[in-house]
Formats: sequence, structure tokens, C-alpha cells
Amino acid sequence: MDDIAANGANSAGSPRYVLVSDDDATDVWGTCLEIKNLFAAFDDPDAEDEWRTLELLGWSPDGSLRKYRDTAGDGPRPFGNAWIHVLDYEGQRIGSFWSPSMEVLEWRPSRENPTLLDATVEVVFLSSPYPAAESMWERWRSGRPASKNVWAEYRPEDRRAWSSVVVGYHFSIVEPGLSDDPPGRTYHLDGSNVVDKMSFFCAMGEAINGPGGYFGWDLNGLADCCKGRFGATPPSP
Repeated sequence: MDDIAANGANSAGSPRYVLVSDDDATDVWGTCLEIKNLFAAFDDPDAEDEWRTLELLGWSPDGSLRKYRDTAGDGPRPFGNAWIHVLDYEGQRIGSFWSPSMEVLEWRPSRENPTLLDATVEVVFLSSPYPAAESMWERWRSGRPASKNVWAEYRPEDRRAWSSVVVGYHFSIVEPGLSDDPPGRTYHLDGSNVVDKMSFFCAMGEAINGPGGYFGWDLNGLADCCKGRFGATPPSP
């Protein structure tokens, strides 16, 4: 999925998202400049899943979805499982959201660019993207933090949203090329901003994997990381 939309680097007009089939990773359904309502909170916080109406703005349809539209015309249609990938300024995937169902309700010429489309779609989310993460993803589009403790700028209740961005970035960008440090390395955790569980996990990730680093975001994740392949050679830390 690298370099899916490598045009307009560092440009406000570069695509922010790309839609991809869950059944075939080579079936790219197109990039879009913006997705409205992606980061809205669940109407029912206790619900296991939720239908959500999204507005895809500045969408350039491609793959089987474009072929389907060209042959079937306008009108509602289900289109199966979908990945919504967050893109950086270079068009590289830095995070993802998965939906087990997506249905296109309407598409129309884009207000911003007549060569593109705006579309209304309904998707199912099994877990809601954190509302506070929207501005964080925008920040990470230009790269991971250059210094530690950037997460401390956010309210304690928003630090899980920060961790969700760290997780997405780690498994999209860092993990594929990550190797464990040599055995016996000593790590130094900066505890100056640690006031609760989430701030501890933020500091732990940065102690081992540098600014914006990941080393678990709950106890189960931490236990998995301590087994190796997450930067520190077991037994660790």
C-alpha cells in the first residue's frame, strides 16, 4: 500500500484517505481529499457496532468500484468490506479503519473539483475512531514527532486517542522494518508526565522506540511487546 497517492506532497490539496477492498488489497477504490463524520462519536457509546453516514469529498473512484459505477449508473449499492487508510503527505498509509460493510448511497460532481466526485456512503464501524484523533492524524501526516512527550500536550482523556494514532502508525510504518535492540540494553523512561495508565504507556513506548514510539497501550499489549519483535529483546524491559 506504499505510495498509493503520491501526488501533491506537503500540499493541502493532497489526498488524505484511500479506500481499499478488504477482499483484495490490490483493488483500490480511490483516494479522497476529506471524509466528513469519520471521527464523530458513537451515538450509543455502549453499542458493539454502528452504522454511520460519511461524506467522501474530492473522491477519485478507481478499481472495481469505478467499473461498477460506470456500468450500473447512479443509485444506492452495497459494496462489501472496506479499509479506509489514512495517508501522509507522500501518499503513504499511516493508519487504517476497517468496516465490514460499505454502501454507496449517492455520488455527484465535487464542489471543489468537477473532475472528482463527492459521495455519500454508509459504513459499519465495530469500534468508533476517537473524535480527538482527527487533529492528531493531521499532525502526523507530516511525520512522527521529532521529540518526546508531545502527547503530554493533550488532555488525559484524549491520550488514548493519541495512542490509537501511535498504534496505527506503528503497524503501518514502523513494525514492518523494526528489529529488536541488542540484548542487555538499558532503557530510561521519562516519568515527568506520567500521571495515569495511558501516560505510562505513552512514556514506555517512547523509552524503547523513540518519539511517538509504541510498546503496548494496555497490559495485554505490553505483555505481547515484551515477547520480542517490538524493539526490545526479551526478556524485557
